[in-house]
Amino acid sequence: MQEQTPQTPSPEQGEQQNQSATNEVKMEQAAPAPAPQAQPAQPTEPANSVAPTTQPAAPVAQPAAPVTPTAEAPAASTPPAATPTAPAAPAQPAEQQEATVEPVPEEQIPPAPDDMLDKIVHYAVHHDLSDIHIHSDEPISLRQHGSIEVQTDDFIKTETIEKFIDSILDEKQKKHFEEMRDIDLAIVGGGMRFRVNAYMTLRGPAMVLRKIETEAPDIEKLNLPPAVFDVTTQKNGLVLVTGPTGSGKSTTLASIIKKINSTRHENIITIEDPVEFIHESNVAIISQREVGKDAYSFGSALKAVLRQDPDVILLGEMRDLETVGLALTAAETGHLVFGTLHTNGAPNSINRILDVFPPAQQAQARSQLSQSLRLVVTQRLIKTADGKGRCAAFEVMKSNAAISNLIREGKIFQIEQTMQTSKGEGNMLMKDSIQKLLDAGKIRPEALEDAH
Repeated sequence: MQEQTPQTPSPEQGEQQNQSATNEVKMEQAAPAPAPQAQPAQPTEPANSVAPTTQPAAPVAQPAAPVTPTAEAPAASTPPAATPTAPAAPAQPAEQQEATVEPVPEEQIPPAPDDMLDKIVHYAVHHDLSDIHIHSDEPISLRQHGSIEVQTDDFIKTETIEKFIDSILDEKQKKHFEEMRDIDLAIVGGGMRFRVNAYMTLRGPAMVLRKIETEAPDIEKLNLPPAVFDVTTQKNGLVLVTGPTGSGKSTTLASIIKKINSTRHENIITIEDPVEFIHESNVAIISQREVGKDAYSFGSALKAVLRQDPDVILLGEMRDLETVGLALTAAETGHLVFGTLHTNGAPNSINRILDVFPPAQQAQARSQLSQSLRLVVTQRLIKTADGKGRCAAFEVMKSNAAISNLIREGKIFQIEQTMQTSKGEGNMLMKDSIQKLLDAGKIRPEALEDAH
């Protein structure tokens, strides 16, 4: 009877199956083993148009479902249909549950190791930070989203800092540190680069380490103003990226250099203190020089670079009269020069450059700057409304004939008004950029006080 029921799809035998349904229920208790054999036959029944046979088959399949080991037998008989679908269904929710558990709560972060370099790498990996502050006989502090967070459980002794500083300095650097009582350098640990400033305090040695992303970001991912994209096609002139410390100037410049490196057949030379982002020659060729290691000073390196057939020159910082004067000369003589200043706003940046020169050279400096200046970008990083990150606000001054005349005539105070009336050319005021962020709900007014 059991072997015939699945094989005969006729309606007459279907009625006999209905009459013997009660007998089959009794037989299930006495003979559970043949029940799995009815399972492979049931999928073939829906292909037929016999409706009465599907209804009594359902109660027969229900008691057979718990018998999971016997599922292997029907898998062999119908390999393409049964085996791939049955295990795949439960596997998908399991993967989704694992994905929701990926973020590790802060309380589950493992304790920092004892070795100082391992400790630094540990904090850089497990915390969204920009800087690490290490002071003698004090806990380590981290700057996260612009705010200092003290790690009260990680106390650092003076001897530990002394040994670490001694281990990362060569003999020449040790002599410099002893004489000058501070030093800038870059170190590598755990595949990460850190810009380090070690210095002496009343309580002993201290240092600040800035985490550096070794790979420069793509310029398209930084939400920079359109005028910054345009400058990657400039062939000569001076471009200034300004802002307070920690405002992302180095990141912006690195993205510009990366774009030029991948699109132009030219020679790029950078002079930095220290080297932060690492660039490899691509379409262009690139050389990176670190002051104190590969060059004696910014001035000496800039003098030499003019004899090294450059097309694009990057100056980490324009610090003094010699550096500013050589940068203006290089921009005037057909090179594209990028530099940074710690100033707020385009007018202040122009005044800073001009004030470096003595009064007798002011007129000449204004003339040089009016002809060579192409763009001034000022940026600030402001904590987002949700407190989980920071977004950038920009001021852009794209030089035009009116602004060039104002620089030449020394009417720097009128530049902001000219920027206001020439927004269609790409100019933008900082207050307008900040207002857009406020209107979009990306930042809050109280966050402006702590902006960098």
